[in-house]
Amino acid sequence: MSSTLDVNKKSFTIALLGSWSSLTDLSRKGDAHKIEALANNISGAEDFSCECDKMLESLEVVGEKRKELAKNGFTHIAMGGAAATATREEKVNVAIRYLVELSADLLAAKRAGQVDVVKEIGERLIGEEEFELKVQAKIAESGGI
Repeated sequence: MSSTLDVNKKSFTIALLGSWSSLTDLSRKGDAHKIEALANNISGAEDFSCECDKMLESLEVVGEKRKELAKNGFTHIAMGGAAATATREEKVNVAIRYLVELSADLLAAKRAGQVDVVKEIGERLIGEEEFELKVQAKIAESGGI
């Protein structure tokens, strides 16, 4: 990983895990796999898998079989205080929040090519213009790139 990514590793990890888990919770397995592939490219498959395991354990999903079920989308994952019983609209809002954070982190790390994957998913959820506005607002809130 580059030094820019090292500085923001915690932010990246939270954004990657949040994006992955919220998309899994929305039953968007294909999109969740795209985020997982992106995470594997950024931090390595072993690191991301370890972070997923830690997150699942913190949510009291224990045992290899239960973790695998969760990772494969057969268990709803409620990360960051989000309720597993939330409405679809609330779940989409959670996913967008993490995807916007991830997009801003990737742009700040000068990984614009990888932003396209995240942007595509966000645009499918809420539309191109709205997703772009949210990313630009997040960048401005963070002090720019």
